[in-house]
Amino acid sequence: FEQEADRIAVSTLAAAGMDASAMATMFQHLLAISRYQTNHEQWAFLSTHPLTHSRVSDAFALARGYPARLRDRSINFLFAKYYLAAKENPVSVLNIVQQQPSTLDGLHDVGVLYARALYYLAEGKPQAALLSINQLYKTHAYSPFVILTKADTLDALHKPQEAIDLLRKHEQLSPSSYPLVMALAQRLLRYHDTKQAATLLAQYTLHPAYRHPYFWQLLAEAEGKSGRLHKAHMANAERLMMLGLWDQAKKQWLLAKARLAKDASEHRYIEQKMADIKQYEEEKLF
Repeated sequence: FEQEADRIAVSTLAAAGMDASAMATMFQHLLAISRYQTNHEQWAFLSTHPLTHSRVSDAFALARGYPARLRDRSINFLFAKYYLAAKENPVSVLNIVQQQPSTLDGLHDVGVLYARALYYLAEGKPQAALLSINQLYKTHAYSPFVILTKADTLDALHKPQEAIDLLRKHEQLSPSSYPLVMALAQRLLRYHDTKQAATLLAQYTLHPAYRHPYFWQLLAEAEGKSGRLHKAHMANAERLMMLGLWDQAKKQWLLAKARLAKDASEHRYIEQKMADIKQYEEEKLF
């Protein structure tokens, strides 16, 4: 049954335009991990669908029957690759670009332009960086990496308000873009517009893309600097719960509750969170 299931899975991956060897690679990782598990710790599905070296090699053999597919070659993939590489070593970005084939679906020249912008910015030449990034912005204004790099360049040119206006414009166009929202909030905090930062972040507290400890940390900072201390404690409590630090989270909820008026609507929310912590502790989910 496993052989037939694997054959169908590989053909489905290939038909969907995905990497046909991805399943085999996943099997390889799972097999490596399972070596360090006891029988008691083994995943339940592996007890009925065992992974063996032969199954992994068979999956790779099946994948070789389909045309090889390169990793994502979209321009945003290249932008992400260069953006992250520049954080580590700006010079390496130019080396990476030079290694890319010039026939990369016309993306090579665009990649070179972006790499130069990153390099010039890191080398303290923001005016040269702005020339490259403005040229890219004309055709790739949808890319969060181009937007972030242009904002960084404007900051380097001591034009923080232009950077904020740029990020605000694109945050309104793409409200689900976590990097743009966070970059805008960071700048608002940096330039002491704490209430706007708190208002901006508060809009996204229920958005699934923002369920991240750093989001709540930034919100807590913005609320605290805005003087809304009970909101700061609540944001801190959310962050600590995400990290599984139940005792510390409980203290933050209690501090938030102590700062609220008796009839405040947040009381019920805090009580529910305290009940959640109690349930987690009883079930030993920490």
